[in-house]
Amino acid sequence: MFHELTKQKLKEAGLKMTGQRKTILAVLEKIHHFHPSVSSIHGEARKELPSLSLSTVYATIEELRQRGLLQLLGFDGAESRCETRPGDHVHLVCKGCGEILDYPIPISIDREYIARHQGFVITGNRLEYYGLCKECCERQAEASRGAAYVAPNAATTP
Repeated sequence: MFHELTKQKLKEAGLKMTGQRKTILAVLEKIHHFHPSVSSIHGEARKELPSLSLSTVYATIEELRQRGLLQLLGFDGAESRCETRPGDHVHLVCKGCGEILDYPIPISIDREYIARHQGFVITGNRLEYYGLCKECCERQAEASRGAAYVAPNAATTP
């Protein structure tokens, strides 16, 4: 879905669908649920297109961001991650391994009502909860019965 919509939007913007863009879009379609970093997109794309440069991936991601087709999620001290999922959801950010999980917002928030009553122009939103994912909680519980807990890939929090 993301891949087809993005190809259409790029075509409407007058951009050619190069082999490099096709490869990058295919990777995004495949691993988008992991909220990949640009370097992880580059690593996956190079499996299909070994000559692909990191700067080309950055440029393509920036084109997609400028056209509203994805967002870059910045985190203090960590590489930005790509968000391709439209719509309201919460990010559950694991401070142990750095995984970012999506969770649907269980209630409806009327942004138009809020904006109208506050005289505020809303340009975006982002909701995150920080903690430990299930796997890191299990590792921590095991560690508490034995050796000290060491996060597999400690992430920083904003």
